Amino acid sequence: MARFDNKVVFLTGGATGIGRATAEAFAREGASVAVCDVAETPAQETVRRITNAGGKAIFIKTNVASAEEIQSAVKTTIEQFGGLHIGINNAGVEGSRDKATHDYDETVFRQVIDVNLTGVFLCMKAQIQAMLTSKTPHHFWGISECRFILPTLPPNTPSWA
Repeated sequence: MARFDNKVVFLTGGATGIGRATAEAFAREGASVAVCDVAETPAQETVRRITNAGGKAIFIKTNVASAEEIQSAVKTTIEQFGGLHIGINNAGVEGSRDKATHDYDETVFRQVIDVNLTGVFLCMKAQIQAMLTSKTPHHFWGISECRFILPTLPPNTPSWA
């Protein structure tokens, strides 16, 4: 028996990188995985890799900045797999890597906040509501990154507060 047999994972940001590796690892350990992402082609590749290895996975196109899309994705996950036990909120966007904070575009900044912060909140809210209704044991992981580029500072200038 694998560690996550009969467990259902709702994973955002599963199209590539850490998300894909996490989805594949849970599937290898017996979990059914809902791969939720806006990047359709690479997310479907994640699902294909899992199913070709004998695991169970589905792709649900989901924008984590949309409460309605998240609610729908959680509902689809439960309908397809019969429950929800683990929420992994991994979706994230990097923003502009080549801009210093003082030159950062506000629209890009809002997208980063909508996905990396608000998205995690909205996902956890929907996941918790579903898990409390089913009274199943549950676990959450939130993975995020925050990066700002500071202007070049003179030597020996503190760059932290």
